[in-house]
Amino acid sequence: RWNVILNFQQLHTPFWHCFALTLKGVFFSFVLPGGVGGDLVKAFSICRHHSKNKTNAVSSILIDRLLGLWTWGLMVFLSSLFFWFRRFEFDSRVIAILQFYVPLFILFTAFSCMLVWINQEILRRLVEFFPHRLSHFIWQKLEPLLASRFAYRRHPLIFLRLVSLSLLGQLATIGFFMCVARIV
Repeated sequence: RWNVILNFQQLHTPFWHCFALTLKGVFFSFVLPGGVGGDLVKAFSICRHHSKNKTNAVSSILIDRLLGLWTWGLMVFLSSLFFWFRRFEFDSRVIAILQFYVPLFILFTAFSCMLVWINQEILRRLVEFFPHRLSHFIWQKLEPLLASRFAYRRHPLIFLRLVSLSLLGQLATIGFFMCVARIV
């Protein structure tokens, strides 16, 4: 998935290089405290490889992370609908969790769609509510990220491919952990 994002953002990177960086990132996510250690290692490595376009390199990791989060939310949402329509008896703790996560997923999806489809000039006006120096600094950092975001709006098939790859990856991860749980 990350390789497709990098190639779409004109940061052509061989598949095996992306795979190696992903494995490095997974390793450092386990070793370093916190969940973003691996992303920092991936960002540092990819920026070293693409030193002329660091903003797109870092935004590719952010897009990859957000897409993975959205895919998990989609899976929770779809599985809860499946079990709801099958009249599956939920534990009260599961119902409480679903009552929190399903609306959160819907809000996150609505916010993401708003960010993708909203006009860039409207976003600039929203940023201008901050004091002048701060708004200039924010916009200077935000504008290149928004440019990569608008590129996905013009290519919905790439986005669909990314979502499909993300779902396959998440399902493979779940399947792996289910197999390990049965062995243990």
